[in-house]
Amino acid sequence: MQIVIDFFRRRDPLFFLGVLSAWPLFFTSESPFLYVNIIDQARQGLDGCPHPGLCHYLHRDYTYSISPALPIVCANLVIALFIKAYGQSKSLKQSHIFFDLITIALISVYLVYTSNSVRVLGVSSGLCILILFKNLSLFETSISLVKGFAFGLGIFVLFHAIWLLWIKHDPVSMHNGIAIFGFEIYQALVAYPAVLTLYFCTMVFVLFMKDSTKLFSLSRVETKIFLIFMLGVLGFTLSVLGKRASVLPISSVCFILFSSMLTWRNKALVCLMGFSIFVYWLNEYDLGSPFGFLAAVSTRLNYGLSIFPNIGSLTLGQAVFGFTDGWAQFHNLFVDLIAATGLLGFFLVGLTFVYHWNGFEKNIGISKSKYYSFFKLMMLSILVWDNLINLNFVLPYYLASFLLIFWFGSSLIKSSFKS
Repeated sequence: MQIVIDFFRRRDPLFFLGVLSAWPLFFTSESPFLYVNIIDQARQGLDGCPHPGLCHYLHRDYTYSISPALPIVCANLVIALFIKAYGQSKSLKQSHIFFDLITIALISVYLVYTSNSVRVLGVSSGLCILILFKNLSLFETSISLVKGFAFGLGIFVLFHAIWLLWIKHDPVSMHNGIAIFGFEIYQALVAYPAVLTLYFCTMVFVLFMKDSTKLFSLSRVETKIFLIFMLGVLGFTLSVLGKRASVLPISSVCFILFSSMLTWRNKALVCLMGFSIFVYWLNEYDLGSPFGFLAAVSTRLNYGLSIFPNIGSLTLGQAVFGFTDGWAQFHNLFVDLIAATGLLGFFLVGLTFVYHWNGFEKNIGISKSKYYSFFKLMMLSILVWDNLINLNFVLPYYLASFLLIFWFGSSLIKSSFKS
């Protein structure tokens, strides 16, 4: 007990703010201003279901969308920036934060005008979150918030796993995975499992690092035990949620890291075994299932591919400024940007992202090592994948969590070379 007391006594307020930020809580414009939805485990069937085609495998109390909703992590990031900038406003002035926000506002006007939809402002919100991180990372002590987030996410997932075990979940149903102690986890089948996938892959990466590091004041051996335990908890939780899009990034990262420890001859053998297992799994459990991995992924990818037959008939104006009205018609961020805002909108968003991403990387003090290069490639690949099959970039909870986990993993790599 004294160890726990000493652990929390040494933490500053930003750490606890980070712990709270990890929990998927959302503010709304309606009383009580914090979204709460109780999942009745006894309710089944199709009566009163808003989406009959999905209710045979989704609980009918599941919330598909609430708007507007502000994740608590974004509110806490703003609070943290104000705390750090108090008395140090010169740092923010030098970062040109106000000029950056004006630029985003101008880009937003273009996006809304060309897409004819205010929903496209979700892209602008993603860029604003990146700017927020770029400025927060100017202050070195902000790492306490990052560590708190990683710690808090681990605690939340552990509680979620305990709840799932307690209610004896049905392994072939998603009904119970969307709640924790009877309360719905908003975006439990969209942003939440995608965040857990990022956390899982980061844990695997840290576990396989040859230069061992420490977590949360644990020894190196205790850190390894903790990582293996958390990977088990995360794997169990993700399996209950049934996030099929997580299969590819998790299996790829695990395979690459594991095979990196082997000789070339053994790598070939592992490749053959892995491919055989994958084919067997597809044939035995996935093919023919309307909710299998191939069905889910191919359906989403086909949404984006559906525009290619019409590319040859586009005029120059349509190619540059977009050729469809509305937003989120293809479930693919890149295709939706080009279709709704044109190549100009795509390049404006892309260049703005790259510019502020480079500033964020510079501020967190990236490590010049092969570990960081691989970690960065892994995280950005998962980000691209998540936006090829969904529009996760426009989900503030996902993007803020992505940047916090990236910052956390980068700090571990950097600290491993100092220890």
